[in-house]
Amino acid sequence: RTIQKGGPLYNEGNKQGCYVLYLDAARIVMGQEKIKKSLIGERLEQAVEEASELGEKEQWGEAAWVLRHAFDEILGDNDKDNPVGRRRHTLIWEGLNNDGDSWQDAHIS
Repeated sequence: RTIQKGGPLYNEGNKQGCYVLYLDAARIVMGQEKIKKSLIGERLEQAVEEASELGEKEQWGEAAWVLRHAFDEILGDNDKDNPVGRRRHTLIWEGLNNDGDSWQDAHIS
């Protein structure tokens, strides 16, 4: 859902809004105990650091894309060469949100 809401924001010219939405979602996910030391957590941490540096320079579009690429990589579980994505389903079924929902739905109502 985060991507479903962020994409239109970006396309409507609200690159800062998209960046903030993606950044908030990534931080929420990174705060989950089962994510912190996982491949997903490592990838998100890297993306958040890079995007935050761009955000400090008000390069909202570039920052949003850094996070979006990280999300796409994590969600790309069909890519056999992608160890982050391959672990996605395993982590979700271990109960990331204690209710079985996928992590990308964590904070968007």
